[in-house]
Amino acid sequence: MNEDSNFGNIPSHDHSFSDSHDYLSRAQYAVESGDRILGIHLYLAAFEQSILENIVPSEESVNGMRAAWDLAVDARQHSLAEYIFEKLKPFVSAEELSRKADQLQDVALDRLEEFGFSREAIEDMAEMINDDLFNLPPDLLYRYEDDNVPSPFSFLDLTS
Repeated sequence: MNEDSNFGNIPSHDHSFSDSHDYLSRAQYAVESGDRILGIHLYLAAFEQSILENIVPSEESVNGMRAAWDLAVDARQHSLAEYIFEKLKPFVSAEELSRKADQLQDVALDRLEEFGFSREAIEDMAEMINDDLFNLPPDLLYRYEDDNVPSPFSFLDLTS
């Protein structure tokens, strides 16, 4: 067993993990030691292990995912943030989900700016596409290979 004092009272000094609490402890230690990316991955592992243990993740592991989310957003790690967002969806309120969606969009826009796209140009392009799509009649949004298949919008009588 490793007696390295750097591990303090973290369980499983032999580098094995017995439960989600071990992963959470290791994640917290990694973050406190300055390794935020490792901390994110350990929080993810704690969440997955908690699901294996209980089918529904523990509140501690969901809170660990919230910590992982904050770390991923702060580190501008879009892919990790998006993955965490998807995993957290069933376990957070609609209000929290909306805030996280806004944060995720902000991280994505920052990422596109790294490739030379301006935020304003991207937002303008999205608005133009949105306007174009919402101003199209529904029949133009769908293409039917078989003329015998009625439009799902036929009951709306949009021809007038």
